[in-house]
Amino acid sequence: MWALADRVGARGGDSHEIFELRLKIIACLMKLGRYEFAKSQTEEILSSQDLAESVRVRTLHLFATACFRLQLSQVALLAVDECQRGASHVGGTGRFVADVLTLRGNIYQDTGRPEDALDAYEKALEIYAVAGISYNVLLVRLNIAVAQTECGRFDLARELLDSLLLALEAGQHERLRALTLCTLALVHFKSGRIENAEGAALKSNAIARPREYHVIVFRNCYYLWRIAQARDDVGSIRLNERTLRSYLPRVETSIPELEEFRRITAGDLS
Repeated sequence: MWALADRVGARGGDSHEIFELRLKIIACLMKLGRYEFAKSQTEEILSSQDLAESVRVRTLHLFATACFRLQLSQVALLAVDECQRGASHVGGTGRFVADVLTLRGNIYQDTGRPEDALDAYEKALEIYAVAGISYNVLLVRLNIAVAQTECGRFDLARELLDSLLLALEAGQHERLRALTLCTLALVHFKSGRIENAEGAALKSNAIARPREYHVIVFRNCYYLWRIAQARDDVGSIRLNERTLRSYLPRVETSIPELEEFRRITAGDLS
């Protein structure tokens, strides 16, 4: 794609076409987890003089997403504000507005503001549902359940997750199914439902392990480790701790379970 963008530029191609190609490149960089590089590319585009407003706003959304991934939350929120102000320049079904609201919710969730996250998610959910964007509806429903968990509403979160699992048929959206089961394990664990937590974590791992969803496997094994400790099951404690240690280098993003495992085992990790 880089080569195509270079060829279009070399032949004096339309600047809009070049910008569109560059936005696709940045989206690919984001999927590869190269957030610093993606952020620098968005900044380069935003510094251009002949930028159409629709391109500027979409670039700001990618910039905000990269900042969120890099934990630059305040910068990300400022960019999200700009995106919402300029959303009318991005036509279509309103999906862009829902995408921006979802990102806002993610930022609020990440910065300890779950009630504000819920408000953003619920607005996004309404837009996705009207537009018939089914996968995003499912994903935002999971986000809402996570936010309710952070608010301490475990019964409501559990109901939302159970309902979501019914909508997720086996063989479809397997990563989302694994993540939903993993979140359900967390909710059961926090509610003191140890048996249910164990069952959900094991079901999640059955999906996540063969597909190498490393973060999900780590989270599941963390709760299985904590369950084993609660039962004083020495064999299971050792087994899950070995798994957690082996997965440490594979988890490239910061998650609470990873930080807690490191804190608990401080001085023991080799």
